[in-house]
Amino acid sequence: MTIVTKKGDGGHTSLRYGRPVSKTDARVEAYGTVDELGSALGFAKALLREEPKTTGYGELLHTVQSQLLSVGADLATTAEDHASRNKAQFNPAFLDWLDAEIAKLEKIVKMNGFVLPGANPPSGYVHLARTVARRAEREVLRLLQVEECEQVRSMLPYLNRLSDFLWLLGERLAQS
Repeated sequence: MTIVTKKGDGGHTSLRYGRPVSKTDARVEAYGTVDELGSALGFAKALLREEPKTTGYGELLHTVQSQLLSVGADLATTAEDHASRNKAQFNPAFLDWLDAEIAKLEKIVKMNGFVLPGANPPSGYVHLARTVARRAEREVLRLLQVEECEQVRSMLPYLNRLSDFLWLLGERLAQS
């Protein structure tokens, strides 16, 4: 079995449920950036395995990666397919979870003004992921300028808060 289909060689790909689009489509840009974010978090998670003082933070990143798979699935689904299939993956409870984790981090992170990322490898990579999260949010906003979709709009607060969470986590890891 091979993963090579050659179907994308001409600059097109298929969304969830098979709708063909250009690889430069706003949807593809949005879910591609979310995919990049998940990969950056995976690298940070791998670095955390080497840091004994950071127990538990890898599990947080794993949870976010799982949530991002749902975000990406919905970004790869057109508004029309969302309406006709009613199979949204993104769960608004993800935002509640994220807000609770932010509250926990705010209690232990010392905020001392401007931050230069890179105190250690895990912190630096979490801060890099934070910047990708911000770009993902911008890409989703660009998508919404082209195609209104309530399911996509509903994930904006999550993506916005995710960069806050990653900032706090990056700082927590820098202070470890």
